[in-house]
Amino acid sequence: MSINRRRGILLVLLALVIAAGLSACSTTYQEGQKVTIIGRLRLVGNEPFTHLVVTTAENRDFYLPDRSRDEYRGFIGSQVSISGTFTEKTLELADHSKFFTQYHLIDITAIKTAKPHVE
Repeated sequence: MSINRRRGILLVLLALVIAAGLSACSTTYQEGQKVTIIGRLRLVGNEPFTHLVVTTAENRDFYLPDRSRDEYRGFIGSQVSISGTFTEKTLELADHSKFFTQYHLIDITAIKTAKPHVE
């Protein structure tokens, strides 16, 4: 077998391993689905435009309703388990050059501190 053929096979195998790893880490949710998210509760943005966000181990941010800011302020910086309804919003830049998907949890039913997941 030639060296170029071996390299090609190795590249294909590497691509398959990477794709499998990414799909295993990716969690998808449906609009309106009841979910429980585990992550670190953070306050992001600048006053007066701050938002509470739960950031998961996969670095996915879930925004919480603004009205919950005062209620959950004591959890900021903590690892939390939070349950609510999943929604997503598509945002775009003013010049329409880029679109972004922002994930939200609404109708929060429970929040509690959680121990970090260790493998």
